Amino acid sequence: MRRTSMYDRISEQRLAREALEKQQADQALAEAEALALAPIVVPVVPMTESPSSFNFGGFNFAFPGCFSIQNLTLTLDQNGEPVEVSVRRRTVSEQQTLELLFDEAIAALRQSHPQMRIIRKRECLLAGSPALALDYRFNVGHSDHHGRFVAGLVPHAGGIAPQWLSIGCKVDPNSEALSQWLLQFDQMLDGLAGV
Repeated sequence: MRRTSMYDRISEQRLAREALEKQQADQALAEAEALALAPIVVPVVPMTESPSSFNFGGFNFAFPGCFSIQNLTLTLDQNGEPVEVSVRRRTVSEQQTLELLFDEAIAALRQSHPQMRIIRKRECLLAGSPALALDYRFNVGHSDHHGRFVAGLVPHAGGIAPQWLSIGCKVDPNSEALSQWLLQFDQMLDGLAGV
């Protein structure tokens, strides 16, 4: 009976250990790739008929249950710089598509800002529902401003027709105080949840 040398046995053990480590690394990589390719599920948040309210300087303006806010335009202030935010909601018929309603909204924006220049249009989610977002530029006097408009068809918890929900903002893109605003706006939209 012939015995292998101690060095051969050490080499065989090292090769076996390296093969096992490579197999484990390949398996971990395959699992990570599968996880990365798995779609991220964002729950759809339906609109509900809850009493409308908003908080202003620590005061909560709560409206009676028979009233609902359909259109809200706010001027926010960040370090002396104004940000205009608008939120609108309306019931639409089942036949109206997101693309058709979005094109109508763009036409309305062009009425307000005839010199509007579209930067980009993209798909996104709004409260878990498919939506479209538009970035555009327009002039206020001689000053260039940036607008972002996000809108989608959001289901209604009561089973009535879907709701057209649009949220927009307008800022001076040259303001240092507002350099992070569009990121904050997107984070605000990402955090939309039902009451």
